[in-house]
Amino acid sequence: MARLKFKLEINPGGHGVRLDKLGKISNVAERFLRNLADDAGAKLSIGDLVASNFYDSSFGSTVEAITDVPPDVVATFDSGIEFFSHFDGETLKDIPTKFTKRTIQSFVALGDEMESDEAIRIGLLNGGVEPRWEKLTKASTVLMRNFLDEPYQYRGALQGRLGTWYKESGYFNLKEIASHQIIKCHYNAGIYDTVYSAFKDKDAVVHIIGMITADRLSGEPTDVNVDAVKIYPRLSDDEFNAIAGSVPGIIGDEDVVGYLDRTRRDADD
Repeated sequence: MARLKFKLEINPGGHGVRLDKLGKISNVAERFLRNLADDAGAKLSIGDLVASNFYDSSFGSTVEAITDVPPDVVATFDSGIEFFSHFDGETLKDIPTKFTKRTIQSFVALGDEMESDEAIRIGLLNGGVEPRWEKLTKASTVLMRNFLDEPYQYRGALQGRLGTWYKESGYFNLKEIASHQIIKCHYNAGIYDTVYSAFKDKDAVVHIIGMITADRLSGEPTDVNVDAVKIYPRLSDDEFNAIAGSVPGIIGDEDVVGYLDRTRRDADD
């Protein structure tokens, strides 16, 4: 077993830290470090990171988790510190999935409490005596925020039920079947008749094809520039019963009528 342990310096090389800023930065830094530790596999609670051996004219200390963890957790935590320390918004085209949304957001929030010339130095120990220093800067948090704000787009398809249609503004809403998210679908005048036909059947399931814009952190689609709309009429009870009967166990032990009623209620919610 090993122990999460590192040096932490706030505003290294400076002449002290304003007391009001010390509290704010320490609070946000603790949240970021704890979230990153959780991503690495060390489930820490508030109060599980303890600072001691204070030093420096600015603010320095040794921070240590109160419980032991497997060595690979420490290595993963250290690699996370390195990633955020060296993030430049260009080297990587996407953020590794091992970092959760809350960790990324807490890293960005860290920059909100820092001045442009301030930094946080973290000395990674990983069982050693001499630290390997990394630096978290306001500049890197700003680059992360800008990266998250950039459109994340791909060509693909979504399936769902039609929601509100705003004819004058050139878009309609789609309730996606998989996520139940409401997605704004923009279309051009060339497919107006297709959109109009789709709305004739309020129960129709439609297939939307086009350029999808999604949230970079969650991956959930938010908008679509629609190229085509394909309409799939809803199956009747008899048609669904025939399909379910041809594949025994497709809906488990639930009866067909009950399954249909439940899925339709879910789609309407």
